[in-house]
Amino acid sequence: MEVGVEAVDGRALRGIRRRRSIVEAADSYFRSNGYAGTSLREFSASIGMSHSGVLRHFASKSQLLQAVLEGSPAAPLPEHAGSASDQIIQAMRERRENPHRMGLYFSLLGEASSADHPAHDTLAEEIGARTAWIEQRVPGQGALLSAVWDGLEILARFLGESIDPVAIMQQMLAVTPASAASALMIRHLLDEAPSATPEQSPHGETSRDQILAAAAAAFAEEGYRAASIRSIATRLGIAHGTILYHFGSKEELLDGVLSNQSGASDVAALAGTGPDTLAQLWSRIVANESRTDIVRVYSSLLCEASSPSHPAHEFFRTRYERVLARFEAAHVHIVEEHCLRSSAPHHIIAAWVVACWDGLQIHRNFAPAIDVPAVMSAEFERIL
Repeated sequence: MEVGVEAVDGRALRGIRRRRSIVEAADSYFRSNGYAGTSLREFSASIGMSHSGVLRHFASKSQLLQAVLEGSPAAPLPEHAGSASDQIIQAMRERRENPHRMGLYFSLLGEASSADHPAHDTLAEEIGARTAWIEQRVPGQGALLSAVWDGLEILARFLGESIDPVAIMQQMLAVTPASAASALMIRHLLDEAPSATPEQSPHGETSRDQILAAAAAAFAEEGYRAASIRSIATRLGIAHGTILYHFGSKEELLDGVLSNQSGASDVAALAGTGPDTLAQLWSRIVANESRTDIVRVYSSLLCEASSPSHPAHEFFRTRYERVLARFEAAHVHIVEEHCLRSSAPHHIIAAWVVACWDGLQIHRNFAPAIDVPAVMSAEFERIL
């Protein structure tokens, strides 16, 4: 009898070890391919197992993802003594000590914006807990600082060592709010900003326009890797050859979507002097409140493309370089023209503004109550 018990225990132990090895391999696979871009059959083959062999341990891809998330939880937020700033900086440092978990988080952040995504609730809880934790320490700033934290990390994933999220956060947490006169001047610039003209599709929308719209929706909902020319054609009820007539490959289609999304609404193309740039930026922020579909496409592709191997990584990297240069020049102009005291170096202010906006737009997919224009307006008045 004892020999039989040992044999059963041995089989169970081997099963536990096999299950653990599958989860570890899936963690890496999801980080590289995202959830939507992962095929359970292809994953099984990549680890030398049959599809049915993996299904004996995990009944579905979503169940495997949940096991990965449970096995790689978010780092606990520190509760040690110290100032609010010190605790936030310590939390950022501790989070960065687990780059694998961060890679998984950002690979899922864009595609999990949809409420029916299996990782949506987990990421919403993580973002909510971090926001509440910050709110307890810096009342009224929880949503902003939680969002800019992610925004800075995304910037760093594209721009590398030129962006130090911890150093930027540390510097901006120490900023003394602008004077009442400066805040009033900024408020006046925002109030006087012209409304952005909603972008319209040309009359008699062409097949090319329809394809780009369908592709944008597919990339936002399924992720670039998972979406296929055939699935996009199915959305339109056309043959996939019709899409290939306009776009020779999925890569060309992605280029078309990115160019279309970053046309008249691209903040990197803002023109004019510092105040003009700020006014135009504010117009874009307000206009995006009625363009949630475009914002979702942008946010989804941005997060997915944070992996250097993604076809859109270079597009967003160069875009960020242009945006930061434009904002830095605008801040220099505003400070000099109005004889203001710069609250921080110009390049730090530029990175902060960009990280705020992108972070808030992404987080609102998980916390719909976030009022992006209200938060951005208050931050402009505080730091510019």
